[in-house]
Amino acid sequence: MVNGTNAVVVTYPISIRRANGSNVTINKTQTLTKSLAGATGATGATGATGATGATGAAGANGLNFSEAQSLFTDTTFQRGNNGLIVYNNAGNGTVTHTREPRQPDSPYTNSEFNIRVSTSGPASPDFGGIVHITMTRANAVFVQRIVAKVPVGYVLNHYANATGDGGHRRWLTSNAGTGTFQEYLLLHQSGSSGVFSSTGFIAIAGPSQPVTWWIAFAGVYDFTAPGIAPTVTVTGNRALTFTSTDGVLDASQENIVLTATTGGIGSPAFVWTFNGFAVAPTNSGASTQTITAANIGAARSATVTCTVNGAFVDQVTITRLDRSTAAAGATVGANESNLQMGVGGNLLRISDLLMSDAHWSAGGLLLLAERP
Repeated sequence: MVNGTNAVVVTYPISIRRANGSNVTINKTQTLTKSLAGATGATGATGATGATGATGAAGANGLNFSEAQSLFTDTTFQRGNNGLIVYNNAGNGTVTHTREPRQPDSPYTNSEFNIRVSTSGPASPDFGGIVHITMTRANAVFVQRIVAKVPVGYVLNHYANATGDGGHRRWLTSNAGTGTFQEYLLLHQSGSSGVFSSTGFIAIAGPSQPVTWWIAFAGVYDFTAPGIAPTVTVTGNRALTFTSTDGVLDASQENIVLTATTGGIGSPAFVWTFNGFAVAPTNSGASTQTITAANIGAARSATVTCTVNGAFVDQVTITRLDRSTAAAGATVGANESNLQMGVGGNLLRISDLLMSDAHWSAGGLLLLAERP
């Protein structure tokens, strides 16, 4: 078949002569078709490169927090509230902060604590919240960093006092709650002149109260600090505690690895010193220092101090938490004048006694033993 023809019909005339001498003609037809599916041909040559597309929008500026001065250094609440203050202009007590055991989904395992922020009634502005008091100055740039679990349907809003002419703030991330721990970054840009006061005020807003949200990390960073004031901050890879049972250290406890982070210090040299340990660790001379359960031994608490370049110092305390297997109501030691705190939690004032031991009984009572 010629190109362009995919099928033909062939007709065959057949003539038959009968016995009686008559003729019969029969037409037989046959259709012939062409197969259109052949083997895959070779790949053709690559075509020319197309023109370059338009340039996308510029991304947000990256932030290197190591180049900024941290204004509040206990950012994961290992030692306290890290300077957080209740923000509620109504002053009616409906907004509270409590330092509580960390949420299971908290992203920071170097601390056993989160901050719980609760609003139980009307507050102002919005439903109240937190403040890291940060004093502004001409042309200063601060970044407020919060890692928090904010309920879905709620947002974090920012407020400030005078921050200079042209001063402004803007979120570098979303400010919306997701019901999970998220990072919230807020840029504070001071004006070049005018009146300068405080910033760092964050309030939660949403459909209703009461409302509760959790903070795993909170800090403020000064990206325009003059020369970046030298700092050293010591943190641990986990909670700064070891545990024991009936005065005997529990087996197979993870070491505590302390890390000293410096800011604005050139060529840092680290010296670690120790006080109160049963077995003093050996100074590593590096930015990290390992503390073992054997180091704490029978000591109730001990301190670790990191000194950088002989001048810049930070210190942390390692504690031993003792658990008792004694029956509820049992006394401690042989002295019959032992004192026991009541179930109601009433405080015994025993300023005239020297206490040599204190631990929790199996019934949850704090047992206090008098020194003989």
